[in-house]
Amino acid sequence: MFSILFKLPNLLIFTCNNHVLTRLSDRNSGTHGRSLESQADINALLQTNRRLYQIFKTYLYRFNASFFTGSALLWAVRHNQPQTAHYALQNGVAELLDWDREPLHCAAENGDRDMVLLLLQYEAGVDCKRLNKTPLYVAGAQAYNCHAEVVKLLLEKGADTDAETSQGDTPLSQALHGSQYDIFWLLFDHGTRFQGRHSAEMRIFHEAALGNHIEIVWGLLEKGLDPNARDGEGYTALTGAAVNSNREVVRLLIEKGADLEAKNDDGNTALGACAYFGRETPVEILLDCGADPNSRDTRGNTPLHLALNETMAQLLLSRGAILDAVNDDGQTPLSQAVQLRNDGMEQFLLRYIAGKSQASAAALGQTQGVF
Repeated sequence: MFSILFKLPNLLIFTCNNHVLTRLSDRNSGTHGRSLESQADINALLQTNRRLYQIFKTYLYRFNASFFTGSALLWAVRHNQPQTAHYALQNGVAELLDWDREPLHCAAENGDRDMVLLLLQYEAGVDCKRLNKTPLYVAGAQAYNCHAEVVKLLLEKGADTDAETSQGDTPLSQALHGSQYDIFWLLFDHGTRFQGRHSAEMRIFHEAALGNHIEIVWGLLEKGLDPNARDGEGYTALTGAAVNSNREVVRLLIEKGADLEAKNDDGNTALGACAYFGRETPVEILLDCGADPNSRDTRGNTPLHLALNETMAQLLLSRGAILDAVNDDGQTPLSQAVQLRNDGMEQFLLRYIAGKSQASAAALGQTQGVF
């Protein structure tokens, strides 16, 4: 039967082809599952004869683009079939790339540099977002699978390194959180700049300190970043590193000139924040480096006011914290502990005061005995 078809003139075959595709589109409208089967049947038929395939393939791809949103392209991307992708793009699918962003994102996620390049050549948007993520973000997220070449290509084509997701993440932050340091520096060196305390890039520095990414912190400082650069709430990286007990990052920042007395918008220093959160080791490091144990926040609280447990209070008192310091509400650390019903702190401070009184009395007795 098909041998007769193969002997027909091309013009007659074209006419048959148009009739068949039109009937298929009418029959399968609204039945996507069956339409895919019909396309597969047509393709299977075409594969039986080279001449028939050459005549019909253009129509098949146009049919797919017109009635089935160019699904052939996404299939080709997923299965690494560049020739199929090329045919699809040549025959109508390229016009769909303005709104169908899945192929480029899929190619970027797969690390398929050649496929990404092909799609970009057909004017797929280099910064088009799907699920609020750009291809650069997706490629960077997969960097552990050696997708660096795709990242480089996207950067060469002008991809925005600062494009944010709905959560405020950028390709740079994604590389940081995934500890993809090679990708991080590739993105950073491509043109990322720190532009004030509210910029996404400034957050990166603080996130690196907070997350104990000492290599990144060191590298940024070597590139000239101010160790006292502040985030949107006035915090320096030193506070974040100290509160998170990242001892080596704390030491590095201090070595590079971090201000021990830098205060956030509420007047808290790194020492005050660590006292509140009970971070004993960072407190010792800060005090050893000269932090003021009696610094005050905007409400007049000292680190001892902020301390919530007796171990921290003991540490601060042993390093010069003033026991009877009064804040703006007229509270000493003891009276504040009573007000907050912090029984542990209250009992400790009472014992401490009693111990000091006994020591003073003993010292006074020894002095009187001399005379």
